[in-house]
Amino acid sequence: MQKKLVKILIIFTGTVILLTIISRIGASFAVPTVSVSKPKRMKIAHRVESEGEVAAGFRRPVFLDEGLFVERIMALEGEKVSEGQKILKLDKEKTQKQLKELEYEYDQLILQIKTAKSEAQAERNRHGTTVKNSRKQLNLALDSTDREVKQAKDDMKQARKEYDKALKSSKEKKEEPALPDGKEENDAKDESEENPDTGTDAGDTDKENPVNGNGDKENPDVGEDSADSGGNGLKELEREKKEAERSYYDTLAKREEQVLSAQSALEDASVPLAVNTSAEQLDIQKSMAGDKIEQIKEYIKNGYCVHSPAGGIVDEVLLSVGELSPATASFIIADVREDFKIVVYEDVEKGKYISRGTEVNIKGRLENSEFNEYQGKVHSVRKIEKEGEECLEITVYLPPDIFSLSSYVSLSFEDYSENYDCCIPVSAFNQDDKGDFVYVTDTKQTVLGDELSARKVYVEILDRNNEYAAVAQGPVTDDMDVIITSGREIEEGNRVRKE
Repeated sequence: MQKKLVKILIIFTGTVILLTIISRIGASFAVPTVSVSKPKRMKIAHRVESEGEVAAGFRRPVFLDEGLFVERIMALEGEKVSEGQKILKLDKEKTQKQLKELEYEYDQLILQIKTAKSEAQAERNRHGTTVKNSRKQLNLALDSTDREVKQAKDDMKQARKEYDKALKSSKEKKEEPALPDGKEENDAKDESEENPDTGTDAGDTDKENPVNGNGDKENPDVGEDSADSGGNGLKELEREKKEAERSYYDTLAKREEQVLSAQSALEDASVPLAVNTSAEQLDIQKSMAGDKIEQIKEYIKNGYCVHSPAGGIVDEVLLSVGELSPATASFIIADVREDFKIVVYEDVEKGKYISRGTEVNIKGRLENSEFNEYQGKVHSVRKIEKEGEECLEITVYLPPDIFSLSSYVSLSFEDYSENYDCCIPVSAFNQDDKGDFVYVTDTKQTVLGDELSARKVYVEILDRNNEYAAVAQGPVTDDMDVIITSGREIEEGNRVRKE
């Protein structure tokens, strides 16, 4: 019986162990399989892929005189030409006709220049005469008005002098006492001797007014009449004085008016003539016509052909047979002696890491279909507006013997960031409402062995490219295993197992 119980116990224990093993094997198949990677210190490489056309770095425009009739174009786009090679032929008859017309125009311009110079000289002469006459009128006005002012001033001084003398004499007569009869007679006698005319007048007056026996004049009012006559004379002198003063000041005002008028006329006449450039403009036209005549004569000398001024590749032909040559360039010649260039346009955000000096790998095929590669650097980057949107214009120069002109090549721009201590593959990143996060593995010991579980860690992304992203240190350390891929979707706390 005891042996039977031991046997049952052994069978039961074995069955439990077997079932446990089977359960663990089944559970292990149910746990997601993940691949992990530890953060690494590295630089983030930024690569931008683009395509562009190889163009001439220096393009030389070829100009013809405007209005020449094109008979034949002798160089096509993409064709290589040498310096002095014929690239265009002009119509013979029309070119000769244009030459005659230009020579006639040239002769007419010579005559027009002579006329313009003659008219300009006549205008200068008229202007000089007007200025001279105006200055003469001013001098005459000054001289004549100066004489008038001097005469008026002298008259005023004389009138004032006579008035002052009469006024003084009148005051003295009023102030002096009556003289004795004898003295009066003697004074009268002396006065008569000094002034015979006055004495005669006095005698006549005495005859008209005889004295009486007492020696008095028969007309007692004679003294009063004399006083009245003296007062009237003083008033007359005062009036003459005022009239002379008024005349003087009127003369001054008149002088100022006449002088100002003459000065104004002189100033108006002295205004410099407007610069007459008619002759100079005609002379420029004559010079241009002369140059055009010489150029057409050169074309005729060369068999009515136009030659390339430099060697290169015809990049553009900007005129057609049967048309007149334009005022703008007729041909564009790409100079193969200069570097070629490639210009590409990229989105501002996409190209933000590209700058002057950024390395660029250029790949393309040659004319014989052979593959070629060139490692260069960015020459310039500038922000422009193209088709209404802001973008970056990136220019790269390369030697002319690497790729064919107008061929299309691929460009790979590459620039490196600074060293970051914690860089993780971009496949490890997830995102929720709180931000970017990664899963790391945590290990815990159980009776059945070590178990791995996933733990969510939020991170701050500093820089990234298509392969790696740099994150701020702290939440993730370099000894952590970061889950970068998983066989199926996982959540925080889920059991996981490494590949």
